[in-house]
Amino acid sequence: MTLLSETSFLVTPNGYKASKLYAAIPTNGNGDMTVTRATTATRVDENDLVSSVASNIPRIDYTGGGCPSILLEPQRTNLFTYSEQFDNVAWSKTASTVEANSTTSPSGVINADTHIPNTTNNYHHISQVRAVTSGVSYSFSIYAKAAGYNFLLINTISGSSSGNVGPLFDLSNGTLIGSLGGNNYNAKITSVGNSWYRIDFSYITNAVTTRIDINLFPTSTIATYSGNGTSGIYLWGAQLEAGAYATSYIPTVASTVTRNADVITKTGISDLINSEEGVLFFEGSALIEVDANSRLISISSGSNNDRFYFYYSAGGKFGFASFVGGVLQANITYDGIIANNSKVACKYKENDYALWVDGVEVGTDISASVWSSGTLDTLNFADANGGGSFFYGKVKQLQVYKTALTDTQLAALTT
Repeated sequence: MTLLSETSFLVTPNGYKASKLYAAIPTNGNGDMTVTRATTATRVDENDLVSSVASNIPRIDYTGGGCPSILLEPQRTNLFTYSEQFDNVAWSKTASTVEANSTTSPSGVINADTHIPNTTNNYHHISQVRAVTSGVSYSFSIYAKAAGYNFLLINTISGSSSGNVGPLFDLSNGTLIGSLGGNNYNAKITSVGNSWYRIDFSYITNAVTTRIDINLFPTSTIATYSGNGTSGIYLWGAQLEAGAYATSYIPTVASTVTRNADVITKTGISDLINSEEGVLFFEGSALIEVDANSRLISISSGSNNDRFYFYYSAGGKFGFASFVGGVLQANITYDGIIANNSKVACKYKENDYALWVDGVEVGTDISASVWSSGTLDTLNFADANGGGSFFYGKVKQLQVYKTALTDTQLAALTT
């Protein structure tokens, strides 16, 4: 008998339709999860293209290639207008021109623009100014590809200040050269195929407006120069959002656009959960935002009084906790590194709790109680009543077992 044959509930990036993510186990539909997101959203599809999905459709995301994940993200707003139309007057041009729709973008459509420095001796950039809140973290992202010039510098200019402050990228080899102004901005550059890269970084403003300058250079030397009027860099999909990390692309035209959060839940499944013993297994990764909230996946009675959950904390820790009748029974924390696509198993049984991570038992509790039969019947990618601590990340698979597996089984499951 295999471990998979013993699971009572299995969710993977599998079949779906509007408002529903099908469970692989059971196959009778009793485990199909409810999906809510009242807006459209984007994902990377099986063809490695940035594509849009309709409201309430779960996002099966293939970012990075290989097997997909279920993507869940917080609500975000793209503050830039005309995010793909850099020739629009919303984007100011300094010693630059923009050639519209000049090559195929990461969406697979010929709608990427070319930013071309002119022949005057100057800094060459396009920019957009947006209203922001001072002291708040913002994240910038854009897709870029070399078109004769390789070096892209993004200036972040707050209020009336000036100067080159921001990260410098080399599009010939996909590297971050460094950041000006003494701050690394948590900058990243990621290949998305066909010589395109998505760059992103985060920063904190100190004014009520921020200006983003997209600068081009023929070399890594930051100085004025004269362009040749033909060489430049392809651009597509600019995004500025309030938050400490960049999320999936949100297209805009004449106004800002908000993507609602992804919410996934399932109630009425007491027949798939054993309240007296079992295992919750997760494979995936979380997107941790710098805030006061933990990110939970919970099994409960629909109330926080009777629940167990595993969580990623805002401080980067990981843990597994349970409450019976409102009383904390176990809180097993792990200070090690939870890698992307780690495999985690949370075992519960009367006086026999354990947390396993990537083939190793990392914590136990031998004095914790469990629930009476039939108590637990709800699974949320959030807290017990689905009202907060939403899980944001990528889910490869989620399983529920109705028995407390042996150590040998748990090691095999999480390895």
